[in-house]
Amino acid sequence: MVVDGTQSNVGYAIDDGGSLYKMTGATFTTIASLRDNGTSGATRGEDLLMYQVNGVDKLLYFYEDDGGLYSLDDVTFNDTFLSGTTAGKAQLQNAPHPAVIFPDNNRAYIGNGQYLAEFNGNTSGGSNGTLDATKIDLGPGWEITSLFIMTNFTGMCAWQKNQDKSQRTQSAVFLWDGVSDKPNKSIPVEDNKIEASINKNGTIFLLTQGRQSASALRRLTDNGAALIRNFRFDIAGTTVDFTASKGSISYRKILDVFNNQLLQVYTDNNSTYIAKIKNGKIVPIQNLGKKYSIFNWYNSYRGNNLNNYSRFLKFKEDNNTYGFI
Repeated sequence: MVVDGTQSNVGYAIDDGGSLYKMTGATFTTIASLRDNGTSGATRGEDLLMYQVNGVDKLLYFYEDDGGLYSLDDVTFNDTFLSGTTAGKAQLQNAPHPAVIFPDNNRAYIGNGQYLAEFNGNTSGGSNGTLDATKIDLGPGWEITSLFIMTNFTGMCAWQKNQDKSQRTQSAVFLWDGVSDKPNKSIPVEDNKIEASINKNGTIFLLTQGRQSASALRRLTDNGAALIRNFRFDIAGTTVDFTASKGSISYRKILDVFNNQLLQVYTDNNSTYIAKIKNGKIVPIQNLGKKYSIFNWYNSYRGNNLNNYSRFLKFKEDNNTYGFI
């Protein structure tokens, strides 16, 4: 989910199938269909990005192999914007497409398989911006799964196929300064896949999976990613310990900070819960009533609401995807 750049009570979301929704109200409780995938032709939703093209707010929406553009000012859609309109137009690879804005040059960067794509919406990019679909090449077999921004660098989380090209069993973080023609540094991560990444006050946290009995929380270091077994977090001046859950409670699903609380979503044998971490223990604050699958193979499972009053979470039940706030 992303929030309108000019209206803090208006947000946008994309579902697994690539349909777009407009969410309004102080807590985004009113949800209306904005663009159905039957019209756009999308079959898998990827990511959203609020971005200015020549000083005008636009919504970029990414699906399996392309990127569309929604013009907020005249309420029009261009479902093949990246492949058919922008200078340097090109089809995206059928891969995850996480997207971020690098503040040093105000350009948008998009995961595009083994490549980091660049979209320049500044005046230097022309009237419809300029796309470089292969700006940075990580090499054969690599696929970008998550992006983050840190001081002077764009971080690319990626995984690589093994020698027989049947599975991906290696992952790494690549750092790029926005100027060089290749990544400035690569940092190996001892897990199969980096599912999500976040910069929290200069510390990069990664959620990884594949080699543990469950998804693992890690902290990026200069030469690797340290597995966090006992997580100490300062909340409103109080240091709180986070310890991985045990017993009938399954592995951590989502870990986030919201309203000065350390929250997570977890499941036991019967249901799914939103809980807070208090004094090193998991304290459920809401029972969602049944067991949901929080993770989605290609899509982000959590979205920030820029005014920080709400959090939009995605979950999957059967073949349909729902959301809750």
